[in-house]
Amino acid sequence: MKFAMMTTDITPQPNQEVGDIVAAEPTPATANPPTPPPLPVATVQVNAPIPYATLATAGDSTPPQAFAQQAAIFSIAAWLFCIAASVGMSMRGVHPPAAFSLVLLFGLFIGLALGIAGIFCSGKPRQVAILVPGIIGIVLNGLLLLVIIVATLGVVARAQQSSTAAAPTVYVPQTPYISPPRPFRAPQPRPFRHY
Repeated sequence: MKFAMMTTDITPQPNQEVGDIVAAEPTPATANPPTPPPLPVATVQVNAPIPYATLATAGDSTPPQAFAQQAAIFSIAAWLFCIAASVGMSMRGVHPPAAFSLVLLFGLFIGLALGIAGIFCSGKPRQVAILVPGIIGIVLNGLLLLVIIVATLGVVARAQQSSTAAAPTVYVPQTPYISPPRPFRAPQPRPFRHY
């Protein structure tokens, strides 16, 4: 089904005056609209390899390289957060509660895990933009965890020593062992010997 464009001619005729309303007859357009170019034909390769599902093709919008870089950067950010929170508590002169200390310790473990994940998820050709922050995050979080563990073991050892020193040992002299008395037996007379 084809549609022709209709145009309206509004030029005045020789027997009309300007201002008269006259119904103009539509005249068909002489030019046809241009035809669009043909659509490209899709070609199918029979021996093409089937792509396997990876993190990038399984509905994930970020490739593994981006995750690795973010994990490496967040490992350093976790260390910075723990240091800033500890310094902030010490500057206020407040001893942090046990739950706060556990959250900071958990943050250090998360930072260490993110640094390791950043390095191992970056793929075989390791990129410097991922490798350097990952190693820095592992070193910083690992050293701080090592310091915390050594300090905790030292505090526990000192507490055990002070608990044994706090209870003084009282010397109680022991009485020597005295054997119970033997029952009395009358001496027996010796037999008389003749020479």
